[in-house]
Amino acid sequence: DITMYINSPGGSVHDMLAIYDTMQYVHCDIVTVCLGEAASAAAILLAGGTPGKRAALPNATILIHQPRTGGAYQGQVSDLEIQANEIERIRHRLDEILARHTGQDPEKIRRDTDRDNILTAEQAKDYGIVDELGYLSDAVDAAAKAAGIEGEPSVVYPRPPRRSLGEWFVGGLAHSFARALANESTLTLRFLP
Repeated sequence: DITMYINSPGGSVHDMLAIYDTMQYVHCDIVTVCLGEAASAAAILLAGGTPGKRAALPNATILIHQPRTGGAYQGQVSDLEIQANEIERIRHRLDEILARHTGQDPEKIRRDTDRDNILTAEQAKDYGIVDELGYLSDAVDAAAKAAGIEGEPSVVYPRPPRRSLGEWFVGGLAHSFARALANESTLTLRFLP
């Protein structure tokens, strides 16, 4: 599994679609977890996780809406019409994606995204954007139950990799150099003859 932790106000539709297409292409499951917020493009990525493996923390906020554009378009009327048609095409595609992952009717999605639609984590679950609500402890309990573990499961976290003596020395040197740069307006380097 690949786990995506999402806390985002959204962003570029085209960047989001590139990530979404990659999520759909890979052969492993994609676990999506919303902590904080998943707004706009981020909400589609949240919904695009593997069914049954999409979650939100209880106090998360999810916002869905139609695509927006920034800036003032300039050009001939025909150019503006081309841009408007492209925005409408993208909106239709995003409605289809949300419908596919939530089980909602595309027309309902269109109505619900006509304006900003801010959902609590519970509302997002009811809508079909996520499957589960909870914290890490809830996920551990669910995994233990699925694995048939009785009693209190123990969680083992990987150790951070050990650094070699050379890495430790070079890292310490870099840290000292950075501190010197932060404390001095000018730094003189001297080389031995």
